[in-house]
Amino acid sequence: MTKISSEKFKGMRCEIQIQTILNHAWSETQHDMVYHAADNQGFGTAAKQVLDKRLKKIMDEYLRPAGYELQKVQYDYERLMQGKALFD
Repeated sequence: MTKISSEKFKGMRCEIQIQTILNHAWSETQHDMVYHAADNQGFGTAAKQVLDKRLKKIMDEYLRPAGYELQKVQYDYERLMQGKALFD
């Protein structure tokens, strides 16, 4: 295995889009459960309903609220920068 030097990345900035990654992971999981459900042919229907409820709960209690909070932080930051521009 070749060791990769991180020196060339020193000082480099990057953006990690956590909300996008989380939503993508949720969508992939939900997609697999919905579109592969036909493979079950009625087997495990009650268990599948429990899983569907858990998946919905994750979206409702974690992902959606996190998205709203991140939007509010972004909005507040933009307002802060607009105020700063008034004094620069």
